[in-house]
Amino acid sequence: MNDILRYECKIELLNCTKSLIFTGEKNFKPYANDCLCKVIDYLTDEEWMKRKLAIDIVYTLLFYCKEEVLPDKDNFMDFLEMLKDDPVNEVKEVCLQTLNYIDECDPNKAEEEEEDNMLMGMEDENELKNKQNSGNKKAESNKKKKKKNKNENI
Repeated sequence: MNDILRYECKIELLNCTKSLIFTGEKNFKPYANDCLCKVIDYLTDEEWMKRKLAIDIVYTLLFYCKEEVLPDKDNFMDFLEMLKDDPVNEVKEVCLQTLNYIDECDPNKAEEEEEDNMLMGMEDENELKNKQNSGNKKAESNKKKKKKNKNENI
């Protein structure tokens, strides 16, 4: 009987934590890191509902307190990477949603993608210049041939 009560209490506490974050929104920021530290333990819990709720809380913290939570993402990213292959679909779906949101929010990732795009753009630009140069050379060569043919015909 005690085990059932402990199980239900922990689930209710996780639900309450999520509700507090929703209710407090931006006012919850001072407590975000402490909350995250407490919730990380539940990402590896045997019970799938606790894992799912812990991921929900991580997502909610990211949504309302991303400036506080994103710098510490190394503390929970490995767990989320493991949980994206969780056998329980509910856990897997929430985890993938959270990972996608992290990708959208992460300024470092956005900068890397921007740099990659710039490099790709530069490569495309260089290819375009090379094509233009080769096209110009062909055009000059054709002009020379036409002049030469005109001179020969005269």
